[in-house]
Amino acid sequence: MKYLKQFFGFTLGFLITLALLELFLQSAEVNALTNVKQDKVLGSRLNPNSNFLYFNEGFTIGKVNAYGYYGPSYPRTKDANVERIALIGDSYVEGVQVFERNHFRNKLENLLNQVNNSSNSYQVLNFGRSGFNLNDAYCYYENFVKQFNPTVKLIFVSPGDLVNRGPIASRPYALLQNEDIVIDYGFSKSEKYKFKESTAAFRGKSVILGYILKTLELIRTDNYKYILFGKFSSIGGVTERKTKKEKKKEILSDITKKIILKLRNQDCIFVVHTETTINDYDYLVKDFLEFSKDNKVKVINFSPLFEKLKTNNTNYNYWPVTNKKGHFNERGHNEIAKFLYEMINKSKN
Repeated sequence: MKYLKQFFGFTLGFLITLALLELFLQSAEVNALTNVKQDKVLGSRLNPNSNFLYFNEGFTIGKVNAYGYYGPSYPRTKDANVERIALIGDSYVEGVQVFERNHFRNKLENLLNQVNNSSNSYQVLNFGRSGFNLNDAYCYYENFVKQFNPTVKLIFVSPGDLVNRGPIASRPYALLQNEDIVIDYGFSKSEKYKFKESTAAFRGKSVILGYILKTLELIRTDNYKYILFGKFSSIGGVTERKTKKEKKKEILSDITKKIILKLRNQDCIFVVHTETTINDYDYLVKDFLEFSKDNKVKVINFSPLFEKLKTNNTNYNYWPVTNKKGHFNERGHNEIAKFLYEMINKSKN
C-alpha cells in the first residue's frame, strides 16, 4: 500500500510538472504550437488561425490568417473594384523573418493604395511557402491560389527554384504525361505522410508533444544518429548524415519549361532574383531569362535593384544579430516594395 501511494504521488507530481512546463512554454512563447497541418491535396499546408514564432536570422511573432496564408484575411471572393496581387514563391516571399508590418507585401499594398488615383483599391496576398521550388509553386497556384481570383500573379523564382528535384513525400508534384502537365498526389500514400496523418490528433495541441513527435520522426528517419554523435557518427557503423548533396550541372527540364509556358498563358509574371545564400545554380537564371525572352514570358528582374543597393553599400539581406547573410531584412523588404510598385505602375502606362 505504501509503494502504491508513492507511485501515485510520483505520477501525480510528474503530470503536474508537465502541465506547468507546458503552460510556461506556451505563455512565455518560448516555442509555438505547429502552424502546419496535413492536406491530401496541398500536402503540408498552413493551419488557419495558428500562431508562429521564428528564431533564425531575425525574430518574429505572427499568425496565419483564417484562410491559411500569411497577411490579412482576404476572402476567396472579391469586389469588382478590387485589384488583387498574388505573391507566389519560396521563403523569400513568405518572409517570416520580419514582422508583417515590415513585409514587402504590406508596404507594396500601402504604396499602391496611397497613390491610387482610380476608384479601384488594391489587395496584396502573400502565398509564399518555405522550401517551394517552381514545381511546388505551380501546384500551389492550381490547387489554392487560383481560388482567390488574383488580378496580377507574381511568381518569384531564385536559382534553386528552377531545379527539377522530383517528387517529395510531403507535397503534390507536377509531371508530364503525353506532353500535358498532370499533378500527382501520390505523396499521401508515403510513409512520412501516413505517420503525420496518424499523429494529427496530437499535433498542434502541445509544445511538449510536438517535441516528442519531432523526436519520433528523427528516430524513424535515422537522423537522430548524427545529432547525437556528430562527426563521430561514422564510428561503430553509425552513418553520418549528409549535410550537402553532390550537385551536378542542371538544365531547365522539360517539365520546368512546360510549367513556365503554362503560367505564361495564365498571364503570370515571373520575378527573378539571385540573392540566395547558396548560389550554385545562378547559371540557371541566365537559361531561364533566355528561354523567357524566346517565348515572350513576362519577367521582372531584381538584378538592377540589387546592383544599385550594392553600389550604395545598402545591406538588404544582412542580419547583424547572427552576423550572416540570408533572407531579406527590413531594409530589403522596403526596397523591394518600392521597386515592385514602380514596375507595376510602369506596366500600366
